[in-house]
Amino acid sequence: AINCMQSKAPIKSKCVPGWNDYVKDHHTIARDAFLLWRNNGGPKQGPLSDLMRITRAKFKYVLRLCRDNKSNMRADALANSHLDKNVNLFWKNVGKKKKSSQHSVSIDGYNGHTNIGNMWGKHYANLLSCVSNNKDEQYVRSKLQNRNSSQDMVVRPTEIQCSIHELAVGKSTGPDGISAEHIKHAHDRVLILFSLLFTAAHFHGYLPPNMLETTLVPIVKNKNGDITSAGNYRLIATATAISKL
Repeated sequence: AINCMQSKAPIKSKCVPGWNDYVKDHHTIARDAFLLWRNNGGPKQGPLSDLMRITRAKFKYVLRLCRDNKSNMRADALANSHLDKNVNLFWKNVGKKKKSSQHSVSIDGYNGHTNIGNMWGKHYANLLSCVSNNKDEQYVRSKLQNRNSSQDMVVRPTEIQCSIHELAVGKSTGPDGISAEHIKHAHDRVLILFSLLFTAAHFHGYLPPNMLETTLVPIVKNKNGDITSAGNYRLIATATAISKL
C-alpha cells in the first residue's frame, strides 16, 4: 500500500510507495532505538549506540529499496487494490500513476530529444520575435548618443554592490551554472571586476554571448489536455545571474 511519511513541516509530506508494507515497522524500531539512545545521553559507543546505528541502517536500506523500485511498488499497490475490490483506492492509485507519467515522446510530430529541442528553439524564436516594438532600443540609443561625458558610461563598484544586494536568491541557475548566492557571497574584489566588465560593455556596446544565453523550459499548461501539442506548453526562461545585474 502507499502511504505518506509525515515530515517535520506539517504542510508537506513525502509519499513513499511500499511504506506500510516494508518501511513502517523498520522506521518505528529505528525511531524507538534513537529515542532510547538520546535519552541516555547519546553515548558514542556501547550497546545503545550499536542498536541505534544498526536499526537506522536497516531503515535507510529498506527506504532506499522502495524508492529505487517505486514503479514496481505502485504497480503492486494497483494490483492489490484491484484484487481487494477496493474501487476508491484503485482509481486513486490510477490517478497517481497518470500524474507521475505526464511526459510525451512526440510533440507536434517531432520525435527524439534533438528534434524536439530544435523544434522548441524555432517555436520560441518565432514567438518571441513576433512583436515588432523597438521603443526600448530607441530609448537606449538616445541615451547613449546624448551622454555628456565618458563619466556617464562608468559603472561604479557601489552601483554593482546595490544591484547584487537586490538579486533574488533561491532561483534556478542559468546555462553558466552560477547562482545569485555565488555572487552575493563572493569576495568584494568581484565588484571591481564587474565594474570593469559593465563599463567596457557600455563603451563598446557589446556583451559576451555566453552572458546572454538563456535556458528555456517548456511547462505543461493543462495536464489533462493534449501534451503532444506545443500550444499546451508555457515558457519559463532562466537567464544567467550576471545578466540580471
